[in-house]
Amino acid sequence: MPVILLDPALPDLIPVRAVSSMSGHVYVTEDVHPSLLWNLPSYEFASAVRNLPLDAVLLTSDRRHSLVQQQISRGAEVIAGDGVAGKRLLEAVALMDQLRRTGPWEQQQTHDSLRRYLLEEVYELLDAFDQGDSKELCSELGDLLLQVLFHARIAQDSAVDAFTIDDVAQSFVDKVSYRTPGVLSGEHSDLERQIQEWEERKAAERNRGSVLDGVVTQQPVLSLTQKLFERLAGADFPRDAISPSLTRIDVPIRKHARDSVEDTQRRLVLQLMNQVRAAENAAGIDGIHPRDENTWRKYLGMTHDDVPPPPPAEPTPPAELVEAPASPAEPSPMAEPVEATTPPAEPAPPAEPVEVPRAAAIPWPVEPVWPADDDHEHNNPWAAESTSGNATAGLGSTADTRHDFDFELDAEAQAPEPTLVETTTPIPVTPDLPEAKDFQFAAPVWGQPSQPKSDSGFPEAEDFPGPPPKHRIVDADPIEVTERDVAVSYNVDVPQMVVRNHWDDED
Repeated sequence: MPVILLDPALPDLIPVRAVSSMSGHVYVTEDVHPSLLWNLPSYEFASAVRNLPLDAVLLTSDRRHSLVQQQISRGAEVIAGDGVAGKRLLEAVALMDQLRRTGPWEQQQTHDSLRRYLLEEVYELLDAFDQGDSKELCSELGDLLLQVLFHARIAQDSAVDAFTIDDVAQSFVDKVSYRTPGVLSGEHSDLERQIQEWEERKAAERNRGSVLDGVVTQQPVLSLTQKLFERLAGADFPRDAISPSLTRIDVPIRKHARDSVEDTQRRLVLQLMNQVRAAENAAGIDGIHPRDENTWRKYLGMTHDDVPPPPPAEPTPPAELVEAPASPAEPSPMAEPVEATTPPAEPAPPAEPVEVPRAAAIPWPVEPVWPADDDHEHNNPWAAESTSGNATAGLGSTADTRHDFDFELDAEAQAPEPTLVETTTPIPVTPDLPEAKDFQFAAPVWGQPSQPKSDSGFPEAEDFPGPPPKHRIVDADPIEVTERDVAVSYNVDVPQMVVRNHWDDED
């Protein structure tokens, strides 16, 4: 008459030794899961008030049931399977579910209302670590587990993005299985390799766009500072961009402290994080993710190197594939000198003048032929200089060099046209080049003649007086007021008149 004890967490799990005993009639208690009853060949519910036969097979999941205790007292054998680790977690989940549904305090709690309790439980757990009391440590871990179950149960009631404790457990299983593939598969048991796999998989699944992604700003300020420095160091952030005040914390010994040291440090950390995000945003406009010091310095507004990094060098081919350039072999220092047998070359005879036939030769210098001057810049043909009696001045032209900016063109227009002269005189071509003393340097037209001061005959920098002075532009009427009265003669009697000047009307 065995007593078959089932695991309440796994109602379908039957101990192997009890399979043969369940082939006949079986008495079951009320706690047995109904899904198991359909698979029994013959069963009967056992009441606590009745006595079972001595050879009865009792199927139950409650070890404290009265019938179980009765049969054990009568010498019945207890057949139970091996316990499964974590089955008590299911009882904890069921208990939390009941409290959330029926407890008046549990029904009113939210994620925000439980924040301070979560922090308290974490600090109490840290104290239990330091005390070294295993019983206290187990108790504090249970309090922390309560917070996990509580928050998961609150999330289950959410109308948006709800999840359950099973989703939380599955998230843990998926994350750890993905980040430790080598250890879980038995491929290796190397610590350094496990850490490397964890960090690589963690970075790949998050696919961070910023080095600050995942940094929790609500954590204690020292932990926040350390976490920020770890991220920046991994991204090759320039150290001189970090204020030295962030690397040390001074706590003043005063009766009444004016500022909170933690608030001051947190404010400085948040300022640095804002600078990092601003640099990343500026680099993102250019499609760049800063991950080296020079790029950080550029988008932080610091001194940086604008020269792009050189392209990777191409691999050098093996030595046996490279053909050596054809070059004379260098003499060995151990070899004896060898006298040259080639006679020296004789000097070439001087070159004789070569006659170059020329169909025509242009005398030098050649005076250019300038086009006829139309004096298009003269807007007042009735100026006084037009009637000044100059024989070369015609209607529309001027001989006044103060107001006529084309007086040089006027003179050049009257120059005789150059003529071409045919010659057959040979031009001697000799290799002799002129020397410096054969040249005479003319002084600039705007200065006085100066003599070269050097013995070589070449001019020095101080021989040149410099550029000519620039004309000063005066915004005034260049025509004198007394010149406005102009006498014009057309072989007829024309009374004297005043010609209005149009200087102010022009653009």
